[in-house]
Amino acid sequence: MEYGYFYKYQMEIFYLIEIVNADDECLGLFISKAKKTGVTFLFSCYILNKATFYKMQQIGIMSKKQDDAIDSNMMYFFHAFDGLPNIFKPSVKTNARDSGEIVFGEKTFSGTSAQKAALNNLMQGKALNSRVFTAPTVPKGFDSPKMTDVILDEFNKMFAESHQSPKK
Repeated sequence: MEYGYFYKYQMEIFYLIEIVNADDECLGLFISKAKKTGVTFLFSCYILNKATFYKMQQIGIMSKKQDDAIDSNMMYFFHAFDGLPNIFKPSVKTNARDSGEIVFGEKTFSGTSAQKAALNNLMQGKALNSRVFTAPTVPKGFDSPKMTDVILDEFNKMFAESHQSPKK
């Protein structure tokens, strides 16, 4: 198995993300990156870590087109997820790779018995219930419950094509 190279700027990006996450006064972070530096894969690993370690995460990815986000960002995400040892893989409730979505949670047991209902309650209490998804590139693409992280890949191109001017 081959591993990517480690560069100091990659570490600094993760430090910066950690600083932003720890500071309640900071509303977010924009990182402009050079092409072919592996930063897209780094972000995919970051969201994999966040979605599999913390409960109730809503992580959205948007690119110029939703298909671009599915074909690049989610491809890297699933590549990293598939490479995890089974012991580190949480239960997957929904795995819709073609539409760019995965939900980490317990599958529900169907039926009406009290035992199945009790088992469902027990399993749902332990479930991550974290979601990683791609959104269409439209103004209200992230119209969903509170987002914990949003990755806007190719943001400068999305902004240029939107013909919007920043509000003062």
